[in-house]
Amino acid sequence: MLVGLLRISALFTKIPENNPRFLSAIAALRQSSDYSSGEEKQHINTPGNTSSSSSSSSSLVVVNTLNKLRGNNPLCASDRFRISVVNTLNKLRGNPLRALDYFRKSEIYGFRHDLSSYSAIISILSSSGQHKVKLVSVFCDLVIHSNRDQISSIFFSLKHGTKGEFEVSFALDALLKAFGGCNRDPREAMDVLFHLRKLGFRPSMRSWNFLLRNVAKTRDLGALLRIFHFMREFGINPDLHSFTILIQFHCNARNPDGAFRVIDQMEEMGLEPDRLTYLTLLCGLCSCEKYSTSYALLQELSKFGIKANSVDYNIVIKGLCKENKLQEAENLLESMEKQEIPQDEFAYGYLIKGHCENGNIARALDLFEEMKSKRIEVVPCIASHLLQYFREVGKNYEALCYFEDFKRNGLALDRVLYNFGIDIYSRLGLLEQAWELIQEMKINRLKPDTIHYTCLIGGFCQKREIDNAHKVFDEMLNDGLKPDLVTYNVLVSGYCRAGKVNDAFDLLDEMMKQGIEPNFITHGLVIEGFAKGNQLKEAIIWFNLQLENCKWKNETGHVTGQNHLVSSMVSGFLHRARTYKAYELFSKFAKQGGVINRGASAKLIRELCNEGNVNLASHVFDIMINRGNVPDLFSYGKLIATYCDDRNICEARFWFDDLSKRGLYADKYIYTVLMNGYCKVGNLDEACTLFDEMICIGIRPDVVAYTVLLDGHYKELFRKNWSQMSKQKKKIEIKARVMKLADHMRESKTEPDVICYTVLIDGQCNLEYLDGAQKMFDCMISQGLEPDVQVYTALVNGYCSRGEIKKAQGLFQEMVDRGIRPDTLAFSVLNKALLKARHF
Repeated sequence: MLVGLLRISALFTKIPENNPRFLSAIAALRQSSDYSSGEEKQHINTPGNTSSSSSSSSSLVVVNTLNKLRGNNPLCASDRFRISVVNTLNKLRGNPLRALDYFRKSEIYGFRHDLSSYSAIISILSSSGQHKVKLVSVFCDLVIHSNRDQISSIFFSLKHGTKGEFEVSFALDALLKAFGGCNRDPREAMDVLFHLRKLGFRPSMRSWNFLLRNVAKTRDLGALLRIFHFMREFGINPDLHSFTILIQFHCNARNPDGAFRVIDQMEEMGLEPDRLTYLTLLCGLCSCEKYSTSYALLQELSKFGIKANSVDYNIVIKGLCKENKLQEAENLLESMEKQEIPQDEFAYGYLIKGHCENGNIARALDLFEEMKSKRIEVVPCIASHLLQYFREVGKNYEALCYFEDFKRNGLALDRVLYNFGIDIYSRLGLLEQAWELIQEMKINRLKPDTIHYTCLIGGFCQKREIDNAHKVFDEMLNDGLKPDLVTYNVLVSGYCRAGKVNDAFDLLDEMMKQGIEPNFITHGLVIEGFAKGNQLKEAIIWFNLQLENCKWKNETGHVTGQNHLVSSMVSGFLHRARTYKAYELFSKFAKQGGVINRGASAKLIRELCNEGNVNLASHVFDIMINRGNVPDLFSYGKLIATYCDDRNICEARFWFDDLSKRGLYADKYIYTVLMNGYCKVGNLDEACTLFDEMICIGIRPDVVAYTVLLDGHYKELFRKNWSQMSKQKKKIEIKARVMKLADHMRESKTEPDVICYTVLIDGQCNLEYLDGAQKMFDCMISQGLEPDVQVYTALVNGYCSRGEIKKAQGLFQEMVDRGIRPDTLAFSVLNKALLKARHF
C-alpha cells in the first residue's frame, strides 16, 4: 500500500541541502506561516514522535520509509523539512482551507511538493467532502506534471489512510474534472480511470458519467462504447444518465436511428427512460431536423406520464413551421393549452411567421388576436413578421394601421421596426412622418443606418421629388454613413422614373468611381424606372442592351442576371398595361429554359385574370411550377376566383387541391371564393363541406364567408331540384338551415355588415317571412349601420309581393328622405306593384 510513497525521488527532483533559497524558505515559513500550536512546535521536527493520531502515524510512515531508503542515516535538512510540511498538513486536517493555504505558501517559498505532501493535502480535502473546486486545482498540478502510475500511487495512499470509499470516490470525481479543466484529451482520463479500476478502485457512477460526457465531446464513438464495455466487464451497469449521454452523442452525430437503438437497449436492460432521456431525444431529433418524428414523440410523452414544458414544445413547433407543417404545429399549440402548459410569444411567433411566409395572413392575424386575448406580450419580431407580409404583398395601408397600432400600444420599437415604419410611410407618400421617425430614432439613441435613409430616399424618388431625395442622401453622408449598392439603385431608379436619363447615367458613373459595381438589380431597376416614367421605348432599349451583356451568375453557376432582367421587363410591360406583351416575353423566356421571379409572375397572373385570360394565367402557373418556382397564395386565390367567376368549378377545384401538393394552405379568402363558386353552380352541399372543413382546420369564417353561404341557402329556393317538394316544406327546410347558420354566426361573435343584412332581408322576403325581414332591418338600424339602396329595394319588394303597397311606398319615401338615390330596380319593383294594384 505504500508503494506510491516510496517513489518520491523518482517523481520529484530533490532540492539540494545547501540551496540558500531553500534554507531561507524554511525560516520564512516558520516565521510567516506558523500554523502549529506551541505544543506542536516542540514535536514538529522530531522524527521519533509517536503520536496516536492518524495524521501523526501517517507522518511516521513517511519518516520510517525514508530512513530505510537511506540506511538509517540521519535525516538531511530537506528530508526533515519535507516531513515537517506533511506533519503540519496532517495537523490541519480539521481546517482544510488553512491546510491548502499552507500547502500553496510552501510552494511560493520554493518548496517542491512530492507524493507525501500531495497525498496529505488530497486526503484532507477529500475527507472534508467539500471544497471540490480546490481539490480539482490540486489535481490539475498532478495531471500536468505526472503520469498514470504516479497518480495511481496517490490513490493507493489515499485508500490506505481513509476509513471508507467516500473520500476515494470524491477524489476520483475531482481527478476527472481536473483532466477537463486542464484541456487534456478525455481519452487520457479514460486510460487513468481504467487503470485505477483494474487496480481495485471503484469509481462512482458519477465519475463514469462525467467521463462519458467528456469523451462524448471528442465525437469518438469507439472510445465511448469502450467505456460502456469496460463498465459491463467489471459488473457496473450504466444508469439512465449514462444512456442519455449516449443518446445525445448519436443525435449530435445526426444519427437518430442510433439514438432509438439506445432506447431499445435500455428497455432490454429493464431501464425505463425518464423525462430527461426523452427530452434529450426530443431535442436531438429536432437538431437532426426530424421534426415529424419529434412531433410524434412529443404527443406520446403524456402516455409515459412525462409532461413536457414550453421550451420543449417551442422547439418542435419551430421545426414544424420550418418544414411548413403548420397544422401539426398548431395542433401542438392546442395541446399545450389542454395540458395547461404556458403558451408564450415564441410559439405564437413561429406560427405567425410560418403563416405569413405562406401568404396566409388571415390565419396569422387570427393567431395574433388570439395571442393578445391571452395577454401574451407582443414582441418586436412578431410585429415584424406581420409588417413584412403586408409590405411584400403591397398592402401598405394595412401595414401602416398595424404599425401605428403597435406604436400606440407602447411596443418598444427596435431598428427593424423603425425601418418598417419609415419604409411604409415612404411607400404611402407620407414622407414627413417618415422623416419624423428618423429624428425619433436619434432622440431614442438609435442611430439610423444606411437602410433607414435609403427607405426615405426611395419614398421621395417614388414621388419624383429627386431634389428632396438628394437632401436626404446628403444628410446620410453628414451622419458619417456611406451609401451602398441599394442606395444607389434606388436613386438610379428615381432618376429614370423622373425622366432624368442623363442624371441616371451620371450616377452610374459615380457608383463605379466609388468602387460599387452596378449589378443586374441596378439595371432591372433602371428598366422598371423607365417604364414607370412612361418611357417604355427606353426601357426596351436598355433591356436588350443589358441582356446581350448579361454575365452575372450565382454561386451555383446559373445565370441569375437574365432572370432578373426579364422579370423587370415583364413588370415594365405590366406597368404600361401591355399585358399580352408581358406574356409573350414570359413565354419566350420560358421556352429558353428561364423563369421570372415570383413577384413578376404574380403581377402577370393577376393582370391576365383581370383581363379574363384565365387560360393564359393557368399556363403561367404550369410553367412556374414545372420550373420549381411555385406562385404565392395570392396568385392561387386570383386564379381560383377567376375560374369561379367563369363558373368553371372543375378547374377552380383543381387549383384548390393543388395548393396542398405545393406545401401551401388555403386561407379564408380562397375558401370563401370557392364556396361562392359552388353556390353559383348550385352545389350547396359542397360549399357547406368546404365551410365545415375551414372551421375544422382552425380558420375562423368572417362575415363574407357567412354571407356567401346564407345567400346560397336562400337561392336554393329557386333550384329545379326542389320541384318535387311542396312549397311550404321547402321554406321550412331552408329556414332551419339559415337559422342554424345564423346561430353559428352569433356564437362566433361575427357581426353582420350591410351586405349580409341585405342577403338576410331579401331571403326572408323570398321565404315570405316579412316580419322577420322587418326585424332584421330594424336591428340593422339600431346597430348604427346605414342601409343602402339594395336593402331598401329588397324590403320594398317584399311588401309589394304581399300587396302592402302603402308600406312599400312609405319605405321608398324614407329611402329618398335619407338621401339614398333609388336605382332602376327600385323604381321597377314599385311601379310593377302599383300597376298590378290598379289592374285589380
